[in-house]
Amino acid sequence: MLRLPPLNALRAFEAAARTGSFAAAAAELHVTPAAISHHVRELESVLALRLFDRHAQRVAITPAGEQYRLRIGAALRAMEEATARLRRAEIDGPLRLSLPQSTAQWWLAPRLSRLVAEFPAMQLQVVGDSRRVDLRKGEADVALRFGAGDYPGLHSRLVIGDAISVLDAAANASDAPLRLLEDLGASPAEPWLHWAPWLRELGRASDRAPARIGFSDSGLALTACLAGAGWCIGRISLAFDPLQRGQLKPLAAWRPSEFGHYLVCRPEDADSQRVAAFGDWLSGAARQFAAAVRASTGLQLALPPA
Repeated sequence: MLRLPPLNALRAFEAAARTGSFAAAAAELHVTPAAISHHVRELESVLALRLFDRHAQRVAITPAGEQYRLRIGAALRAMEEATARLRRAEIDGPLRLSLPQSTAQWWLAPRLSRLVAEFPAMQLQVVGDSRRVDLRKGEADVALRFGAGDYPGLHSRLVIGDAISVLDAAANASDAPLRLLEDLGASPAEPWLHWAPWLRELGRASDRAPARIGFSDSGLALTACLAGAGWCIGRISLAFDPLQRGQLKPLAAWRPSEFGHYLVCRPEDADSQRVAAFGDWLSGAARQFAAAVRASTGLQLALPPA
């Protein structure tokens, strides 16, 4: 039986030959230069062939080493491609995602082109619905929920935190009649999603009861606010883009929310390649968003440990 050289030795040799440096190969493979040197010598011993000429401050690949590098490089790339194809096959296919309509419209939809580019054969089905679907009964594969993260019997992981302020259309005059736009589905467990503390904060608690318009969804309230219908309590996750375009203005300092956005699934699905791939993409998109928010406002949104 043909004896193949150790895979680690082949990877170390290919990286050193391609970069022309044991130090560069070590940085690429996250090992020490001494480990690269050891692996190369091990390979040379197995092959009974010198692959590098050693000099005082550098190494130079031999003609035999260069020929070997070309073939080994092609073989390693073929192995990587085969592994990627195998993993891709487990990622491809349907994934039904439930999340609030507001989050689907204002945060997820503008980023979906990036997801499609990364996973072109993932058949994502986006269901915008503020009700909590029953994941145990298969009503969805995963859910993105805005809450405290306590979902008994389910696996949840924090994706990103949020922050809240009172928003108004940028074109509205400061002396315009006060009208409050309410999210009728706001949780009583998060007081700053309701008007009483904000009116105290803004010194408007003693105002004669202002006119109110109720909405079944915070995204609808934000849309009405953009149209100049009144003030809304807005989350920066939803309002960041129109704020950046100068269409909205915050009327108070941003307040970190006690709630966050959590990816939730059945415990047995937490290790699914498809769910894990979507979760990793979502976390990456959230980190990019948090960096943009911090650069623009100085506000640091909560993130899970890297």
